[in-house]
Amino acid sequence: SRSGLVSEWRQDSGTLIVGGSSETLRLWDLEQEQNVATWKSGCDTSCVTSLASVGWGSAMEGTPAAPNMGSGAGSGFAVVAGYGNGALRVFDTRVDAKANPCLSMIEHQHWVVHVQFTCRPAFQELLSGSLAGEIKFWDLRYTRKGSLRTTQVQRSPMTALALHPCAPIMASGSHKQFIKILNSEGDQLGMIKHHNNFMGQRVGPVSCLAFHPYKLLLAGGATDSIISVYSTEP
Repeated sequence: SRSGLVSEWRQDSGTLIVGGSSETLRLWDLEQEQNVATWKSGCDTSCVTSLASVGWGSAMEGTPAAPNMGSGAGSGFAVVAGYGNGALRVFDTRVDAKANPCLSMIEHQHWVVHVQFTCRPAFQELLSGSLAGEIKFWDLRYTRKGSLRTTQVQRSPMTALALHPCAPIMASGSHKQFIKILNSEGDQLGMIKHHNNFMGQRVGPVSCLAFHPYKLLLAGGATDSIISVYSTEP
């Protein structure tokens, strides 16, 4: 299977990170309009399916990849890539391209749907979800011990996953036509199966989910070409 184009945007540095059905990851400086780094994806047999990034000063102090931060730690960032074979790999913008990826975590056995850093504590925790419906939480400082915990959030294939950047909630979606609302531990808070109107049309097979950066708003897209926005307020 191929993932097409996968991207991650860093507002602080104006950097666009792109990968996908390619053997490389590329970093683009959009102000200068040029490619500033190219990395081998580290997996020739599987495509990149999801990307996340975090500044070194935010979360990475003490990781095996960065044992000594120094005063220039804030100038770089880490990129985490999820793969179609279930692998997770960490790339460091401060080291030579040949040294990347600098960390690998292999616990998922299926397509990684989403990776994202959580809002606690100080963005040190990484969330990853796979097509099998499982969510894993990681601390990049202690990857040798494996993931911190694993939660099975649904039995049907999970086709979309999103974590709110500020609030302790997340959402998962399925091609079985439902969206689950979960707390930060993976416990179910609610479920969406129908559009909120007098016809009560069933939501389509869910293909993507995204939360508002700070409001309690969730957008969901489905393969029936309908995009819905859900709010906690009536």
